[in-house]
Amino acid sequence: MEEAHEDRCEVTRNRILQRLCKELSAEESYAVQQHLHKCPDCQAYFLSNSASQFFATQDIKRQVAQHAAHMFVDDVGIARIA
Repeated sequence: MEEAHEDRCEVTRNRILQRLCKELSAEESYAVQQHLHKCPDCQAYFLSNSASQFFATQDIKRQVAQHAAHMFVDDVGIARIA
């Protein structure tokens, strides 16, 4: 029984960031939410890791978007404004 719980913890911890970025199905998201509700260890993991992971992901997404915009501007031949 303990092994099943540890497996569930591992799955949940791997899906926390995906849940924050809304990349999970409704069923998967609900399973993460239910496990977090019951497991103090995963709650602590969520609180200590999710915010920093989420914001790091947002920084990467912003950088990718900026790069794509610069590439588009270069392709179209529009002068960049610094």
